[in-house]
Amino acid sequence: MTRDELKIAIGIDKANCHTCTYLGSDSPGSDDPCEPSWPVCEKVDRYSNLKSFPFQKEMKCWYPDFWHTKFPERIKTMEDDEMDALSQEFYNIVAEWARYAKEVRK
Repeated sequence: MTRDELKIAIGIDKANCHTCTYLGSDSPGSDDPCEPSWPVCEKVDRYSNLKSFPFQKEMKCWYPDFWHTKFPERIKTMEDDEMDALSQEFYNIVAEWARYAKEVRK
């Protein structure tokens, strides 16, 4: 499965920071919810220091985040056992893509 096939299968248009599981946030360490926070990359630390981060362009280090796919839309009307099957479907698709990507890198 190519990256483009993966994006179609999980309903993501762009493989960028905004749809990536490694996009996180950091703050000064206070518990005050009014304190500002900023985006960080939890995979490539140096990206967080760049002015244009989080990136809009497609990134090679991207890994899909479940909550930015088409799958959460389907949760609204499901029972618990159906949700387990849905999340398993997502992880199976991603695992297939990861195997393909690993083979391509060899």
